[in-house]
Amino acid sequence: MHGPSHLLLGWFMGEAGGLERPRHRRLVAWAGFAPDFDVLAYMGAIVWFGFDRDRAFGEVWRVIHHRYTHGLGFVLLVGVLAWWLARRDGDPAAARRVGSLSLAAGVVHLFGDLVAGGADWPLYPYWPLSDLAWIQSASFSLAQWPNTVILSILLIAMIVYPRYTGRSPMEAFNNKL
Repeated sequence: MHGPSHLLLGWFMGEAGGLERPRHRRLVAWAGFAPDFDVLAYMGAIVWFGFDRDRAFGEVWRVIHHRYTHGLGFVLLVGVLAWWLARRDGDPAAARRVGSLSLAAGVVHLFGDLVAGGADWPLYPYWPLSDLAWIQSASFSLAQWPNTVILSILLIAMIVYPRYTGRSPMEAFNNKL
């Protein structure tokens, strides 16, 4: 799935989970996006390989993406980090909810990439304990219409939802948005 889809899904999960503080919804939104932080490796590889995007994709992105950050261990780490950051606000129940929703957002990210990340791009959910790869042969690629539809629906919801609630997924970037 597209990165913005993961971020928006995470925010809507925090909203549906009853999180009242924008900061808490922001934590869940970014936890839903977090497995894609490895895009930084790809950007670094593009520079490293003299802006040869095809070589960077073949030698770094194809190897790194879906391996190190697309596993249950990373999702658990992000969930614990989100809980730890939320507990500083002094509300233990809300912190537990943030941690749980962050874990759920991470698992939804993995599922989304399994079914909408491309049939030739495996996930390694048990890394570093195992290199067992999960692949879904019926998975559609990023360029196919289902991913565009998912992103379009989420973007429309991002525009319409604030009219009724006064809260926007844009608060994932700033409370005033």
